[in-house]
Amino acid sequence: MRSILRLLPVLIGLAGCAQAQPVRSPEIRYINNKATQEQLLRDRYACLQETQQRDSGAAVSGAYGAAFSQVMPNCGAFNACLAARGYILSPNGNLVVPSGAGIQCRDY
Repeated sequence: MRSILRLLPVLIGLAGCAQAQPVRSPEIRYINNKATQEQLLRDRYACLQETQQRDSGAAVSGAYGAAFSQVMPNCGAFNACLAARGYILSPNGNLVVPSGAGIQCRDY
């Protein structure tokens, strides 16, 4: 039992050395032969602004309650906005959304 207790600090120290690998999200690519990379980013931002919707709610139970409110784009509207601007989602697309620039959206 004592030998296990002696090894415990060593095991904890080794566990601290292990480094977690970042989770990689799949690359988002579009095809649009008339757009540049910069235009894609401008269009995505415009579509984000155009499709944002407020989502809020509240619940009350006895003496306690909770409420939330957030603004997020509608997924279908966001994708339709990009499609209307000529972008086609494709794993082999010539335009790439930078890593970390994914947009969290919601289907309402």
